[in-house]
Amino acid sequence: MMSTPYVNRATQAVFPQQFPFFFPPVNVSASHPDKNVNWSAYEPLVSAFAVSPFNTVPYLEEYSLGIQRAIGKSTVLTVNYVGNQGRHLPSQEQANPGNIALCLSLSEASEVESGTSTCAPKGESDTYFAADGTEYIGTRILPTPAANYTGSPNDYPAFGGDPYLKTEATSNYNSLQTNLKHDSRIWSGMVSYTFGRSFDDASSLNSNTNVLNPRYSYGLSSFDVTQYLVGSYDVHLPFDLLAENRIVKQVIGGWSVSGITRIQTGTPIALSDSEDYSLTGLSGTGGSEDRPYYNPSAGPLILNKNPRVRSPGSTEAAPYFNPADFTSEKKECNPKTACYGLFGNSPLRFFHGPGEDHTDLALLRDFHIHAEHVVQLRLEAFDVFNHAWFSNPSGSVTSSSFGIVTGAATGSSRIMEGALKYRF
Repeated sequence: MMSTPYVNRATQAVFPQQFPFFFPPVNVSASHPDKNVNWSAYEPLVSAFAVSPFNTVPYLEEYSLGIQRAIGKSTVLTVNYVGNQGRHLPSQEQANPGNIALCLSLSEASEVESGTSTCAPKGESDTYFAADGTEYIGTRILPTPAANYTGSPNDYPAFGGDPYLKTEATSNYNSLQTNLKHDSRIWSGMVSYTFGRSFDDASSLNSNTNVLNPRYSYGLSSFDVTQYLVGSYDVHLPFDLLAENRIVKQVIGGWSVSGITRIQTGTPIALSDSEDYSLTGLSGTGGSEDRPYYNPSAGPLILNKNPRVRSPGSTEAAPYFNPADFTSEKKECNPKTACYGLFGNSPLRFFHGPGEDHTDLALLRDFHIHAEHVVQLRLEAFDVFNHAWFSNPSGSVTSSSFGIVTGAATGSSRIMEGALKYRF
């Protein structure tokens, strides 16, 4: 709160005064540290971003093979194979995960001092007292308390969850890209179709790879669109051929229609489970976190591709995918300690959300004034059929809206406009 800026609003814990800040001497170095720093004012260090000294230059290898075939005088068919693979791509990796073995050794009542808490999910920063009297200030790798450590029960770890920027991620993409193009005096058009798959273990700089098993973060890229169909067209309406009179031709001639239609599959749905039964403290870090358990025998995966459909007796949309195919760690594990130290078996991203169907149209009329002077009337409509672009449903198994589409993407609505263009 503003009146007490050094008091935690939720817990009322008092933080040490950090000002005024005194700059360290200019001769400070790793071999000559400044030992006068009061680190209690800054600990625990959380989200202290660091760059790995072993990073190297990312690179991408691209390859393609294509053929073209003329069909008559005005049509060309093109078929291409396009692929690439990325190596040493940058991503984040947790530098200070929870020590699974340590937490497991403190998870039973017989393994800790009587009356003290046992290690459990989301307890990476808690203090534990082993049955032999050893005090553990958190279970994260840093710091590792010495066996004879005799700190205060109010101590806390010096470090929390801190990410490394490392160039260890990989990606690969393979696609079939086809194109059919036609040009003539009356009309021209092009139809392009792409079938492709993109996989990686880090789709962006903010992605997190699992520090214990990078393959656990491998799946469909967050931006993957498996099928993409685009058609563009321009048709000169031959109304002037219907009349002989010159004046009538001037009135009804010169009209044309142009447009672009795009139909595509949606982007992948990322699955997650924030219950931290892996005991690593990686929950909610975008790719490395725990995930639910997946059981495909529970029923079909996709239930309802139209989010407008309501659940029976409810105003809520019917689930897009089948929530029964996924079980949270808490529900899967009975007793609860049976799954401690394990990650759910569901892939990160392996199926797509709602697709898109979008058409932009323009009705044009050219008025030839003199020589190269032309006035063009344009009536345009974006998303002319007003098809909503639905957002992906929640992939968090602990969310009350798991599997349900709750809204549409920003800007998914029809826009119409008129314009007058003078060309000379």
